[in-house]
Amino acid sequence: MASDTVSYSASQRILHWLVVLLVFFNLLLPDGREKWNDAVEHSGAATAEQLASASLHAYAGIASWC
Repeated sequence: MASDTVSYSASQRILHWLVVLLVFFNLLLPDGREKWNDAVEHSGAATAEQLASASLHAYAGIASWC
């Protein structure tokens, strides 16, 4: 009896693990978005560093959905 195993291609496996890393990144490091939100609520503006951190968080989230 022959065993026909179905395997995913290398590009599918790479994409899978890339999405896993992006999700874990956003779950483990949500501070960028939170700090930006707090700064806007308290002072009405955020620093460039806070904006960049929030953007990185958002881009990682968007990339994991695509």
